[in-house]
Amino acid sequence: MSYSVISPFLVPPSIAAKKRVNIGDGFILYSIQKLLAPLTCEGIFTSRQPLSESDLAQINSTRFVILAGANQLHDEFSMLPKMTLQQLEKIEVPILPFGIGIHGQANRNNEMSQNTRILLREIHQRIQFSAWRCPRTVSYLTQALPELKDQALMTGCPVMYGSRVSSDLLQPSQSTASQSTASQSTAGPAAESADWLAHQAINRVVVTVTERDDFWARESATLAFVAGKFQHAQKVLSLHQDFFMPRWDWSLSTAKSFARLGFKRQYDPTPVMLRAIARKYGFKLFIPHSVEECFDFYQNTDLHIGSRLHAHLYFLSQRKPSFLTYVDDRCVGFSESLDFPICEVEKLDTYLNYDFSRCQLEIDKLNAVMTQFVSHLKQTYA
Repeated sequence: MSYSVISPFLVPPSIAAKKRVNIGDGFILYSIQKLLAPLTCEGIFTSRQPLSESDLAQINSTRFVILAGANQLHDEFSMLPKMTLQQLEKIEVPILPFGIGIHGQANRNNEMSQNTRILLREIHQRIQFSAWRCPRTVSYLTQALPELKDQALMTGCPVMYGSRVSSDLLQPSQSTASQSTASQSTAGPAAESADWLAHQAINRVVVTVTERDDFWARESATLAFVAGKFQHAQKVLSLHQDFFMPRWDWSLSTAKSFARLGFKRQYDPTPVMLRAIARKYGFKLFIPHSVEECFDFYQNTDLHIGSRLHAHLYFLSQRKPSFLTYVDDRCVGFSESLDFPICEVEKLDTYLNYDFSRCQLEIDKLNAVMTQFVSHLKQTYA
């Protein structure tokens, strides 16, 4: 049985100059397809532009359409740009939200608009369940639309379940009584744990950055910390969004050349200069061309530290250590539900003995909810 997907991962050429592909959105899309196997995805469409008549015909030829996640849910959410109820009704098959979260930036989740309520009500009239990625998302949704409280499942993000997916089932990890005890304590700096860092070889460390808004202090401090703490490991700056095309080699000499040309001073807080500083610290630059390339690279990496939420979730899905720094509130609900700390960059060293069994136990608990949702889809639409 086939389905289609509407995803923000696809960026139309018309907006590519101002909106770069985010590989994290691709993580979600890839993970959804893996969870839904052996069902077949027959078409993927962008959520960043209206659907054409041809798009609608292809979607309506499938059994259902997945509305794939990122952090799209906000007060003016409309599934597609400026979508109305009349336009939504042109989609004749069930529409299933899967892995969507609240926007997270300030003042984007204050009060849901009337159009958003109308669209979400119509979507849920056609389905039994929808899947949302964190408790804050479900709270925002059901406060505005309390009638959806029995339909809106908090499944977590599809990316969380990578190593737990076997065939079409989600497999829990082998939890122990000692892990259960550890999970009851509060996440934060210097949480009690077996000191994993003392017993695990760190040969490669990946740092991810979010090069927008007020990023410089956070990201430059993260690079400096990793350079000092893991001097003998290979250090890699991984860019989930590449804001500079073509892929120039942003060495310190390049940055100085731009400075001499008057574009920016040598250490102005720009993405260009952040890459230059990373080179100075001995980092290599990794810009993935595909989700598969990124996953392969991360599977051969021992540790992640940085601000990209879906890099963090992917490492946790592989049962590898990962430390997430704060950008906005899109990560807070995950921290609350999965019992991991959001790290202050000034105190990164104090988080390194966090007991990851606590987080893995919480992911295992959410396995049951995700399994319920995935099984429902396969049984209903097979």
